[in-house]
Amino acid sequence: MSDVDVRTVAAPPTEDDRVPVDQRVGGFDKRTIWPGVVLLVVWFLWAHVVPGVNSLIDWDDPTDDGDLIDLGAGELTFEAAGGWNLAQGVRVDDDNISGVPIGTGAATLESDELTFEVHTAAWDGTPTELLDRVLEIDDELEEVLAEDLQDRVRIASVDGVAGEAVSYLGVDQGGIIAVYVFELEDGQTIGVDLRANGQPDAEGDEQEIAEMLTSVRYQPNGDEETG
Repeated sequence: MSDVDVRTVAAPPTEDDRVPVDQRVGGFDKRTIWPGVVLLVVWFLWAHVVPGVNSLIDWDDPTDDGDLIDLGAGELTFEAAGGWNLAQGVRVDDDNISGVPIGTGAATLESDELTFEVHTAAWDGTPTELLDRVLEIDDELEEVLAEDLQDRVRIASVDGVAGEAVSYLGVDQGGIIAVYVFELEDGQTIGVDLRANGQPDAEGDEQEIAEMLTSVRYQPNGDEETG
C-alpha cells in the first residue's frame, strides 16, 4: 500500500478556494460566465450564420452554356454546362492562346450538390488500362468501389474517340468516372480522367453530366468549332 495520506488527497476546500458570494450568480462563478457566452456566440455564428451568408453569396465564376474549358493549349477542351461554378481551370479565350501545357490541364466545376473534375496526363496505354489505374490509386473510392462498383460501359466522345466509364453508389451519394485516351498530332497520347460526384437534385443534373462527359475533344490549332 502507498504511504500517501488520504487526508491530503481528499482535503476539503479551504476558504481561499471558495468563490466569494459577490462574484457568484445562481451558484456560478461570474468570471466564467462571459467566456462561456462568447463561446456560445462563436458556435452559433459558425453553425448558423456563416452557412446562411455563404448561400447568399454569388459564385465567383459561373459558367454559361457552351463555355469551352481549356485542358491544354486551347486544343484539348470540354464544354461546360451553364450555371456551374468554375472553381478551377480556365476558359478557351477568343484567340485560343493558353498557358496550360497540353497534358497538364485540369478543371473543377461545382453545382449545389455536385462536383465535376477533369485531369489530364501523358498516358501510353488503352482506356481500359487507364481506368484500371485510376481505380487502383484512388484511395477515397477504395471502400465504396469494393462493394458498389457497377459494370463498366464503353462510351465515345463527341468526335467518336473511344473511352470507358464506370459508376458507383455510396451511402449518401454516387458518382461516375470516365476516361479517354487522345492521340495528338505529334504522336503523344494523353489520358483524360473525368469524374462527377455527389447527389443529383434534379433530372437535368444527370443530363448535364452526360453531356460534359462526352464533350471532350482534341482539335489541333485550337479550333473552337463545336458543331
